Amino acid sequence: MRRVKPGMNDLEAAGILEAEWKRLGAQRASFAPIISSGPKAMTFFSLAGESYDAVGRVMRAGDLLFNDYGAAEVRRYASDVCRTIPVSGTFSPEQRKYYDIVLEAQEARSPPSNPV
Repeated sequence: MRRVKPGMNDLEAAGILEAEWKRLGAQRASFAPIISSGPKAMTFFSLAGESYDAVGRVMRAGDLLFNDYGAAEVRRYASDVCRTIPVSGTFSPEQRKYYDIVLEAQEARSPPSNPV
């Protein structure tokens, strides 16, 4: 995702991901990508997402890009990648604050128990 830059549209970002998993030998995605940027990026699953245009939405510096991608399917194994990244490569201070909150919550999870 380091290749994502301001001025691209969301479908170009999806294309970067698709080209990579195809280059590595996967035949198909495990499910269609959900990729969106800008102020309504996280409303994709709501009714507001129905009017979303991935081609017309050009990413700008300061935007976040949300990506939920069925990265690849290989020998019936389906993979999934879900990330939110800063389009310009660096989180703003406010974005970084929320990133750190989510990261701290993920790291606080205890490992699954091993019943004996």
